Amino acid sequence: GYQRGPVHIGKIMINYRVYGWTDEQVAKYKKMKEKETLMLFGNVSASVQEAMSALGDDLTIYLEQARSQRTRNPVIDEKKEVKAKPKKSITEKLLGDFYTPSHKKSKEPKVDKKMVQKEMADAIKAKGMLFNSKGEPQGLTKYAMSMCWPAYHNFKKSQRLITW
Repeated sequence: GYQRGPVHIGKIMINYRVYGWTDEQVAKYKKMKEKETLMLFGNVSASVQEAMSALGDDLTIYLEQARSQRTRNPVIDEKKEVKAKPKKSITEKLLGDFYTPSHKKSKEPKVDKKMVQKEMADAIKAKGMLFNSKGEPQGLTKYAMSMCWPAYHNFKKSQRLITW
């Protein structure tokens, strides 16, 4: 033999949870988690808890205002406008209007990905129930489970785990 270096011999258990939730259920879950986070801030010390209880509803109003101002930051909007300019290749810059690259000549109609995703989501919502009478997943649960497999597979590939 020769020195192979460190070898990990052990057991890894990965649990993936799949939820077939609608957008409303996700929004409610996020609100619940925000409230839970605020409660955790109160557990830091007694003085923080007293300050939070003294503020009461004013604290939530202040946090909502801060979130809305953060999303309407003019500096961020200017950066987005700067990025909107299309990048041109060297040949396009040199030849200008006399050169049209092949990818711009395509006459096939482009498919709007957001519209397709919205149509898929609407179709999934129309399914209704999570499991049918045989116990097989359907609707949102089936879609979520089908998206879970690639996440699991890609994780194993990226970490160079056994993938058979």
